[in-house]
Order: sequence, then C-alpha cells, then structure tokens
Amino acid sequence: PFSYGGEAETTARATVEFAYAFDIHCNAYFPMFLLLHVSQYFLLPILISPSFFASMLSCALYGAATSYYWYLTFLGYNALPSLRHTELLVLPVGGCLLLAFCALIVRYNPTVASINYYFGEVVVEEPEVVLAAS
Repeated sequence: PFSYGGEAETTARATVEFAYAFDIHCNAYFPMFLLLHVSQYFLLPILISPSFFASMLSCALYGAATSYYWYLTFLGYNALPSLRHTELLVLPVGGCLLLAFCALIVRYNPTVASINYYFGEVVVEEPEVVLAAS
C-alpha cells in the first residue's frame, strides 16, 4: 500500500529497516501497555463489576488504547519522506472505535474477557443488597 515518492517510483520500492519498524512498534506499544494493563490494574474493582458503566469504561479503555497505538504507528511511518499514503495506517482507528461501540451495545466487557483468558474463569456476581429493617 505504500509507494516510493519521486520520479523513480516505477523502478524503486520503499523499504523500511526492521530496526526502525520495531522502534515504531515499541514506541506505540508502550503507551498502549500503560493505558491497558497499568490503568486497568488500578481500575480493576470497577471494571469487573457486572454494570453497564463497567462495560462502557472497559470498552472505552480498550478502544482508546488500540486507536492510540494505530495513531502513533501512523506518526512513526509518516516521518519517513520516502513513504506515501501513510494515512492508510489511520484507517484501523475507525474499526477499533466501531468495534468498541458494538461491544458496548451487547454489554461485552473486554476486561473480564482478558482476565478470563489469562487467569481462567472469573465469576462476576451482582453484589447482594442488604435492606435495613425498619
């Protein structure tokens, strides 16, 4: 999808060094890691509750983190003057946000799903409501 800019477009292909591409990935993944895993750890008591708010917050967290990853990847490749059409790297942002919105509609909680994936089945129950006797 990327092509080499300039007069020699038909004879030369744009190449990106592996080290540069890996650096872009690492620079984009670190903020995603902070948003997903570090902030999710501190928000875990809220995120694993079976409420709509927990599902909304979890979908927003995952949608924002993956969108930010793709945006930072775009910025990294956009810095190379030899690459054209790097704006195509921003297209997955729309898909990430649409997927987060669809997950919110069906009340899917990505935090609970990731906990179940890493640690086995975690049962999330509604807290018991204790009514005081009058």
